[in-house]
Amino acid sequence: EFVTILDLYNYLSKRQSIETSSQKLILINSEEYKIAFLVDDIQYIKTIDASKLYMHENRGGNKFVYAEFYEGEELYSILNIEKIILDKQLLINIS
Repeated sequence: EFVTILDLYNYLSKRQSIETSSQKLILINSEEYKIAFLVDDIQYIKTIDASKLYMHENRGGNKFVYAEFYEGEELYSILNIEKIILDKQLLINIS
C-alpha cells in the first residue's frame, strides 16, 4: 500500500525543509484521502474551544489557514487540510 507524503514546510513556504531526527508524519486516513504530512515536530495535541477561534477569510494571508487562535500571547494557525489536499498544484487523483 502506498501513501503520498507531502513536506508541509516545503509546500507552504516554498523552501526545502531541513531533515532532522525529530521529523514526524501526520497521517490523514479517510474514505476520500490517504496522505501523510511531513512536519518538523509535533509538540502536543490540543482541543480548542470553538469560541476562541478567529475564523480566517483569507484576509491577505495564507489561503490554507482555516482559523487562528491565541494561547497566551502566542498566535497559532489551524490549517484547512481539505484545501491543501484539493489544491491544483498537488495533482492528486482522488477518484
